Amino acid sequence: KPQNIMVNASGNIKPLDFGLSTRFTAGQKLNRFWCTLSCLDPKIVLMQAYEGPPVDIWNLSVILYFTLTGNRPFMGTTAKELLRQSMLASYHILHYVPVKAHRLIQNAMFLSRHEGL
Repeated sequence: KPQNIMVNASGNIKPLDFGLSTRFTAGQKLNRFWCTLSCLDPKIVLMQAYEGPPVDIWNLSVILYFTLTGNRPFMGTTAKELLRQSMLASYHILHYVPVKAHRLIQNAMFLSRHEGL
């Protein structure tokens, strides 16, 4: 989640809080489900077994969106609405976000949702 990203004095990005991290072997499916509600990958919402890296890509795209806009891509007045938006990857990108960054977010979400393609 965005609160777990810090920037050091040199401008380098540092991820923090690995309390829920796990080790995995390539191809291994995970079935532990955790994450901040606003960052949930659709596979986790559906409680499907998943590979870690595609879910990490999804989370990084959510963090990139937040970094560029100051808002989370999926927001709802209820948890159900927020999860529906996440499942559909339904978000609005603001006009000032660079086209390349928008494509990166869009592609990362697509690749995460369609792992194995």
